[in-house]
Amino acid sequence: MRSLLWLPLALPLFACPRHAGPEEPAAGELRMQANGSTTATFDFDAKTATGTATTDAGKTDAPPTGKLGRDEPCTKDAECARGMVCEGCSDDDKRCVPGCRTDADCPVPEHCNQVHCIRCPCPPLCGP
Repeated sequence: MRSLLWLPLALPLFACPRHAGPEEPAAGELRMQANGSTTATFDFDAKTATGTATTDAGKTDAPPTGKLGRDEPCTKDAECARGMVCEGCSDDDKRCVPGCRTDADCPVPEHCNQVHCIRCPCPPLCGP
């Protein structure tokens, strides 16, 4: 009698298809491994591959030749690169920092405000 009760429960287990082993994934398919990691497979033909690449080899963040960059010690504004001023808490520790001295040092429509360029909230009050 007991074996007859287990029969309805056991039949679905035997009816499930079993795979002999892992199948090869299709091109570009992402597949979960038994250890929880994933792998991806891709078809790639190097003979027909085309593409372009660009580099920033010509770009540099360095200041123009003869000018000091950010946080470099200085004694006057003329020593610093464009867009920087010589500023510090004491005469002994002045460094080049981003900033301005006059409105002409700032891009339009910004105005100079104590070494910092700011956008004026009310242009008539800030001058030309």
